[in-house]
Amino acid sequence: MNQDIWHEVVLTSEANEVAYDHLLQHYGRGVKQEEFCFGLWTPSTGLERETAIVTANLLPTVNTKTKILVPLVNRNFNCSIEFLD
Repeated sequence: MNQDIWHEVVLTSEANEVAYDHLLQHYGRGVKQEEFCFGLWTPSTGLERETAIVTANLLPTVNTKTKILVPLVNRNFNCSIEFLD
């Protein structure tokens, strides 16, 4: 068994566009506000690599943002289960 396995993450064009628009929505307005989203992925395995292919995003809504604790000052992230409902 080969111990030199490459691990990669790639996004489909659609997942990339959605994530880009969501995560950087405040950037162009000069607002310092961090955003987050979850990526749904599927594995792809080759002889010398393992890749996570992100195919879709789960974005927070206004209702779920009020239920989520996001203390990003310490680079920690906590999410309540309601986000995934």
